[in-house]
Amino acid sequence: KAVWEKMLGKAVSSGDADSLLYFEETDLESFRKKLGQYPGKVRYLETDTHMDEGVIRLYDPDGHLIEVREMEDGRVWKRRQEIKAYSSMREEE
Repeated sequence: KAVWEKMLGKAVSSGDADSLLYFEETDLESFRKKLGQYPGKVRYLETDTHMDEGVIRLYDPDGHLIEVREMEDGRVWKRRQEIKAYSSMREEE
């Protein structure tokens, strides 16, 4: 909170959700697992159905919004890994 107040030059109230932090991850499922290990409660903005859209929206401890999207390249990379694994299984048969 103090960092935001210093940067903005004004008082902010916790939980006002007036800012959005945006990040990209190459592997959203791994990021979700890391969130599961967070010692505090993770408050999600919406339901888990957004995982299918390649996005997770949640609040930081001060109530600011955080959006984490899977990079397009990450999805392409993951799909290639799945295809490789499937091809390897087929070759072993």
